[in-house]
Amino acid sequence: GATGGTHPALSQRERVRLQDAGEGGATGGPHPTLSQRERVRPQDAGEGGAAGGTHPALSQRERVRLQDAGEGGATGGTHPTLSQRERVRPQDAGEGGATGGMAMNPYERMVRRLRGEPVDRPPNWNIMMTFAAHYVNQPLRRYYLDHRVLVEANLAVQAAFELDIVQAISDPYREAADFGAEIIFPDDGLPVSKMPLLADKGVLARLAPPDPHAGGRMSDRLAAVAAFRQQVGGQIPIMGWVEGALAEAADLRGVSALLMDLYDDPAWVRALLALCTETAIVFARAQVTAGADIIGLGDAIASRVSPRMYREFALPYEQRIFAAVHEMGALARLHICGDVTHILEMMVESGADIIDIDWMVDFGNAARICGARAAVCGNFDPVAVMLQGTPAEVRQAVRRCLEVGGSRSISMAGCEIPDGTPHANLRAHAAALREYGSGQLPAGG
Repeated sequence: GATGGTHPALSQRERVRLQDAGEGGATGGPHPTLSQRERVRPQDAGEGGAAGGTHPALSQRERVRLQDAGEGGATGGTHPTLSQRERVRPQDAGEGGATGGMAMNPYERMVRRLRGEPVDRPPNWNIMMTFAAHYVNQPLRRYYLDHRVLVEANLAVQAAFELDIVQAISDPYREAADFGAEIIFPDDGLPVSKMPLLADKGVLARLAPPDPHAGGRMSDRLAAVAAFRQQVGGQIPIMGWVEGALAEAADLRGVSALLMDLYDDPAWVRALLALCTETAIVFARAQVTAGADIIGLGDAIASRVSPRMYREFALPYEQRIFAAVHEMGALARLHICGDVTHILEMMVESGADIIDIDWMVDFGNAARICGARAAVCGNFDPVAVMLQGTPAEVRQAVRRCLEVGGSRSISMAGCEIPDGTPHANLRAHAAALREYGSGQLPAGG
């Protein structure tokens, strides 16, 4: 269960259990809304932003195949560097693979990190949703339903805590709502699906993929991506989001029922997964067209199935979605909450360029398994370290992950930043990355 496909590793009393609710829990510190001049604007930052919120349509020769351009390559083969007019030039960052002592913008930092090239500091990709909403003093309902609030909140936390990404994720019910599911949005609580749309399996025959441009919740996400592109395009990586086929199937059918269906009616499940895959591909393509550089795919339920079930009911559909993402020239990011040790080797086969690793997984082992095929992202405990730890403990955890994650790893907590996380801990994360990049991180953290 997940907000935006992610599951917060919260204390027992805070988390929303999949088996009880069928949807994820999420967790947010006040901050005044940033003025327009405080945000990073394409016109202030250089030629990186695409006009009108559009994504640069890159030709094959404009893309840089990671395996040809640096240390290792991303599965899927292509990386959407910007067109010649928009791309970050070597003279801006230091020739010869060095940073030249100059700070990089987040987009450049991502590109170089994924190539295994030197960066001024490793990227910070902490996932903030409910934290972000409350940071700008907005109730969760508005964050979920109004893309303007989501964009404002993401830009605010990006600036305040030195994040290297903006993310159009909020909750797992955008596609489900546009399919016709009834989703309840409390004023400042987590969304709830009262009754699965496919409680009656016969309804599946009447479902068709929703149109992401039809004005529903999927359209609201497209508007968020376009707004990000207009304001920070080419300067900060923009991530869109889709539900993985198995996760979306669980949203529509209900978790417990779907898990039983895997055994009792696999043919029906495959028909449902085909519909969910088609929906995800159409939605992903629309987000890339709107301006997304990365498409994240949340498949939280996949950590709860066996390796055999993952290979049959999750992996092939992840592969199809990521193939479509790569065809559009965007990066693919796989996020499966929980302990994925038992399926990690197969997750690398998905075609993801970046794989999120939750806190209970051995990060060094994950980096070894992913090797040159995918960059790992993670993975210290968002509750024990970020929410409940001290700044010194945060620094130590950040350093430990970087030391075992390799030269292409990306730093973040294993899952969503919980509501109420001390700002001092988030700043300690940012400081640790700067210190690590300069080689000055203290030995004791």
